[in-house]
Amino acid sequence: MHANWAVVEAGSGELAGRVSLKDIALPAGRAGAAYWTVPRLAAGLSHRARSPL
Repeated sequence: MHANWAVVEAGSGELAGRVSLKDIALPAGRAGAAYWTVPRLAAGLSHRARSPL
């Protein structure tokens, strides 16, 4: 099972990246995390995007 979320810039709504959970194993409570960011918007964004995880 996989889950994906778009990451958008709060002010403009511009696409800034994606956060994914991969190989979700609910019974074990495990998943891999992956993300990408638009280079010019990346400063600090990847940390904020995955901090709720």
